[in-house]
Amino acid sequence: MHDSTTAHLRQLFRQEADRIDETLARRVAELEEQLELAREIAAGAKRGPRKAIAGQARDAAAAALRDVTRLAADRREALALAAEELAALLHPEGTGGRPSGPSTAG
Repeated sequence: MHDSTTAHLRQLFRQEADRIDETLARRVAELEEQLELAREIAAGAKRGPRKAIAGQARDAAAAALRDVTRLAADRREALALAAEELAALLHPEGTGGRPSGPSTAG
């Protein structure tokens, strides 16, 4: 493959990684705000159903924040693996002179 094509594909991977990072960063910021608000409500609620609801909201926001953080790590890892596979396909000489993956020979 031509160097310009390789450079273009690498640029696309970087752009996609940046887009994912920005999206996840926005979501993390939103969840952090929700968690802080839930903590404030829980702290202001002295007892009864309001306190229980505030506690549940706080717990849900904390769980969502953990999930999004884990998703961000998973996405970055998946992109890194895909970039390595692409590099192996583009430059098979780095893998012993042949592309990695299953053989297409019949």
